[in-house]
Amino acid sequence: MLEPYLIHGVLGGLDGLAKEKQQQFLNEKVKDFESRLMNINEGPIIPFNREEDFNDDKTLKPQAPEFSPFVRHNPYKWDADSF
Repeated sequence: MLEPYLIHGVLGGLDGLAKEKQQQFLNEKVKDFESRLMNINEGPIIPFNREEDFNDDKTLKPQAPEFSPFVRHNPYKWDADSF
């Protein structure tokens, strides 16, 4: 699973210098994203549970690790510091 790649501050309806500056900004982001894809094995790993971590009733097995506040052993308990 890849970490999301978001580009903030993109606006529509620009013209003139503002449009040119935004296009330069977006061109830099395209190069950055291409570099990220070319070096994908060096990026951060986002762990997630595999199918074998779940019981037949789709609950997390007791010995399975917790990687997310959304998939936990006890759905009523969550410690934000553990993630």
